[in-house]
Amino acid sequence: LIHQRVPPELCRQEALEKHEDGERDVPLGDLLRNPQILLIAVASVLANSDYAFLEPTLGDHAKALGIATSPDSIGLLFSVSSVCYTISCPAIGLLSDRSRIGPRPMIYAGLLAQAIGFLLIGPSPLLGWLHGGSASWLQVVGGLVLFGVGESMSMTPVMDDMMASCGEHADASVNSLSSVLAASFSLGQMVGPVIGTALTSRFTFPWACTAMALVLLVHTSAIMLVEVLSPKRTVREGAYQELSAVNPPEVEVAED
Repeated sequence: LIHQRVPPELCRQEALEKHEDGERDVPLGDLLRNPQILLIAVASVLANSDYAFLEPTLGDHAKALGIATSPDSIGLLFSVSSVCYTISCPAIGLLSDRSRIGPRPMIYAGLLAQAIGFLLIGPSPLLGWLHGGSASWLQVVGGLVLFGVGESMSMTPVMDDMMASCGEHADASVNSLSSVLAASFSLGQMVGPVIGTALTSRFTFPWACTAMALVLLVHTSAIMLVEVLSPKRTVREGAYQELSAVNPPEVEVAED
């Protein structure tokens, strides 16, 4: 369908025009020197590590609580987060449009939802007044729902947010941004199980979840602080203007 609607000749012509105009891809190093992009990349790592954090730890925790004791019930418990993520992604994609809520507020809300999910699933000892030291199945399922929806909120608008931070050089940054995004997703999948097993074996599952929640809250605060110090200026019709030019073009002045 794409091949029929966008002729290859048109794509080749646009690429040729960019080449003739002297536009080049923004190097990866230039992107990572932009604090907005770097912080969102780290947020992607954290957001993508929450489900991986639970993979080696949630089964034993559910058995200890008596919530899920068979392989089928444990698998069903894991599916809660995945199903919520899949269902919520289209709606989150629409709401995170720059003309509506925007990508950055959606990422904030997603990280906070995941942090609350960790506090509920643990359950966190800091919330002893709420759960009395033990989590019910409803509390665990509610936390998994927050995981799924929160991950959708914090992952779906990431690319658009990064491109907004690139400003006028967004098109030239696509290749490098794709590399950053893929690397952050993979890194989150790798470090999640490592952090989950390491913290759980040393501090118990409730405290491990509490630590992850605090990390998410601290990083969300760091993103907010950077945005306050170097805010994205709002332009007409609800879109974003560039934070700073990550690869400013060189302008040659012709001498008479």
